[in-house]
Amino acid sequence: MNQGRPEAAARPVVPEELADRAHAIVAAYPEPKGALHPLLDLVLSETGSWDGTWAGWVAQLTGTPVVTVHGIARSRRLPEADGEEIAVCTGLSCRWMGAEAVCQRLQEVPNIRVVAVNCLGACSAAPAMARNGRLHDGLTPERLDALVAGDR
Repeated sequence: MNQGRPEAAARPVVPEELADRAHAIVAAYPEPKGALHPLLDLVLSETGSWDGTWAGWVAQLTGTPVVTVHGIARSRRLPEADGEEIAVCTGLSCRWMGAEAVCQRLQEVPNIRVVAVNCLGACSAAPAMARNGRLHDGLTPERLDALVAGDR
């Protein structure tokens, strides 16, 4: 009996090529935590799924708590049937760098639902948003308009 404690997540079966790519991504950053978003993109694009086993694997690679990995992954959901959902970071760095203006601009666009999230982990390139499972940072008014128009 686990007395209310969560079960330990099983390790995913990681194909060797995927593991090699993940390790190369981590090695490209001065700090492993910097690879968090690219690793999420890699896992989602290569596996098409996300669960606790993948969260544990990414957490181990980056030295990030599993709960943080889950929270950031959750903010990167795909569009829902009733319109597109865009997560805008409203953490301190993003607020200072214009997250409110990003939210206001996105709220003017039909069929877009803006969700404020506490952190997307892109503080050094604020403000940031997650759209269709991809992180977009360093948002300027021009870049935001291009993203809204569909130019990626």
